[in-house]
Amino acid sequence: MAFSLNGWQVPPFKLKTFDIPGTKRRVTLDADAGRILVAVAADYHRTVRPIDVGPWDEGGYNPREARQAKAWSNHASGSAVDLNWSEEGALNSAWGKRFFALAKTRLAVAAIKRRYGSVVQWGGDWKALKDYMHWEIKPGASRAKVNALAKSLGIDANGVRR
Repeated sequence: MAFSLNGWQVPPFKLKTFDIPGTKRRVTLDADAGRILVAVAADYHRTVRPIDVGPWDEGGYNPREARQAKAWSNHASGSAVDLNWSEEGALNSAWGKRFFALAKTRLAVAAIKRRYGSVVQWGGDWKALKDYMHWEIKPGASRAKVNALAKSLGIDANGVRR
């Protein structure tokens, strides 16, 4: 059995395709990680920037190695999601740097990080290479911890907060 950078199983224990609440988008993720990541995506859509405008540029499960490491990507375990990649782009996007420097944007992202930060991290916080589109389950965040947070926030198995 293999594992991604954050310690989640590759291939995922159980894949599930989720509708992202409030959008016309769907994403495939690990069934447990997806509960939280889809709720993050819905909050992002509602408070930071719409994700269902323009091309379909959101993604989750992708069985590939990490771009900056010789290991499985967190996408390979279905425990990472990318949002609005055509503009926010990967790895030090100039557009992302400008957008995420705006006070309103910083406040909205900070609220998402406060809500989910015990189990989720944002690629925009990475030190060397910023990956503004990227949200993932933190290394060491167990399936039990992810599910406990989902329960405490009232997030159902489909990623919908009640």
